[in-house]
Amino acid sequence: MGIAALDKTTFFNDTRENRLNNSQILGNSQNQAIAGLTWRHVFRNGFSRLTLSQTAVDYRFEQTDTLNQPVFQNNSFEQEIGLIENLVYNFSSNTEFTVGAQANLIRFDADILLPEFQDYFGNRFSLNASYDTLTVKSAAWAQVSHFFPQLKVIFGVRANYFNLIKNSLSLSPRLSLKYSLNETSSIKASAGLYHQSPSLIWVMSRPQNRNLNYIQAQQVIAGYEYLLREDTKLSIELYNKQYNHYPVSETRPYLIMANTGVGFGGSQNGFQSFGVDPLVSEGTGRSRGIEVLVQKKQKPLYGIVSATFSQTEFTALDGETRPGSYDQRWIFNISAGYLYEEKWEFNAKFRVYTGRPYTPFNPDFSKSSDFYNSKRIAPNHALDIRIERRWYFDRLMLITYLDVQNAYNYTFNTIPRYDSFEQRIESSGGIGILPSIGIGLMF
Repeated sequence: MGIAALDKTTFFNDTRENRLNNSQILGNSQNQAIAGLTWRHVFRNGFSRLTLSQTAVDYRFEQTDTLNQPVFQNNSFEQEIGLIENLVYNFSSNTEFTVGAQANLIRFDADILLPEFQDYFGNRFSLNASYDTLTVKSAAWAQVSHFFPQLKVIFGVRANYFNLIKNSLSLSPRLSLKYSLNETSSIKASAGLYHQSPSLIWVMSRPQNRNLNYIQAQQVIAGYEYLLREDTKLSIELYNKQYNHYPVSETRPYLIMANTGVGFGGSQNGFQSFGVDPLVSEGTGRSRGIEVLVQKKQKPLYGIVSATFSQTEFTALDGETRPGSYDQRWIFNISAGYLYEEKWEFNAKFRVYTGRPYTPFNPDFSKSSDFYNSKRIAPNHALDIRIERRWYFDRLMLITYLDVQNAYNYTFNTIPRYDSFEQRIESSGGIGILPSIGIGLMF
């Protein structure tokens, strides 16, 4: 398998208004290439799968001022060669064993140029650095599944190794249970300890960031499933996650890296996601929620209705607990489709969701850490519609479709953004109604 993608961003700075508006935007151009080769061998009681893969991504971030002088530049090249082996063996019809391992050799070549810069909170930064390193990530795992008459038990453990951080080894056990109450209902529960290595750019941007630890999440999930009818299922699921060792900024004590990457990026967010700060693994967090879902699978009429409530909070170095930047409390989705004579398919999706937190501007267009993530975007909603026509031939299937996103042209509420040309704060936007026509060929 192979995939390649070219993505280039161009700015039109032909007018003063465009130059001012574009000076607030972080440009992002990327070239990507992914290739993989997999050998799957099936034997009497199981199978093995060996995969050799390579990914290469060339990132080019740039933001300039109104005179086309650099405010920020980051060129990064990440190449990863990986080898993964996974073996599945059935000891009996009720017991399955899985074991696997992987090794990844990663080349990371990057440079960051950030001339002295002041964010909306009054913090000043500057960074001019280059990185070129080879690093190794590896992992091994094992899992056993056993089916009792009414109970399914899965137990597994995973070990991770990353040689660029201080505590390079982590161990992650997990357990899952599912108990069938009767033919139509069941309960399930799972618990696990999970670890994720910090981002390469965070680790490399400053020498002290090599002391970061794995990000840790303790997760517990409980759920109930009930078959309302043969093709319709009701499920209720609750979850709770506790985060530890999350990287936090020493210079911006209100900032935890879990809150970065949202919004417009670049100078609007103080280049937070690039790890320009000295970081320590002292952040904590908590996420909990409940989801109710009804799903009908059997065609010609199918659909899903779901309602979710969640709450996510993080505590950075200053000890204050605040909502996470991705904390959308309520999300409601309804999607449905109808298949007519295997040729025509109609589907639609409607969604309503409450807004994410943000930090409001002061009257002088600055921001205060005392009000970090203290406000929320107003709720949003949208409707997407799609009509598809399939044409069947001997060995081919031609697909044509009309897709309309945001069908009633709703103006979305967005994170407030400073418009330097109008000297005001914008809090709504989007591209409005988005129709598209497509053709696909399957053979």
